[in-house]
Amino acid sequence: MIKIRLASFITPDKNAMILKTKDIDRKLGLNIARIRAEMGYTQRTFEEDCNISRAYLGKVEKGYHSLTIDKLDEIAKALQINILELFYDAEGKPII
Repeated sequence: MIKIRLASFITPDKNAMILKTKDIDRKLGLNIARIRAEMGYTQRTFEEDCNISRAYLGKVEKGYHSLTIDKLDEIAKALQINILELFYDAEGKPII
C-alpha cells in the first residue's frame, strides 16, 4: 500500500513562492528599465515625473522591491502607457 502525505500537496512551498515572486520582481523591474530607456528617460529625469526617488527606482529596476498596483499605475502614467504594457516585452510577449 502506498501512503501519500496530503500535506505536501496542500501546503505551498514557501521558498518556491519567494523565488517566483523575486523572479517576477526582477523581470518587471528590467522591463520598466527598458521602457524608461526607450522613452528617453534617465533615472534622474524619470524620478521627477514619477515621484519616485532614484534610489528606490534603481532597486525596483533590479528587482529588489515588489511594487503595488498604485505604484505601477504611477509609473505607467509617467511613461504615458497603459499599465498592462509594463507586463509585455519589446516583442509583445508576456514577461510573466
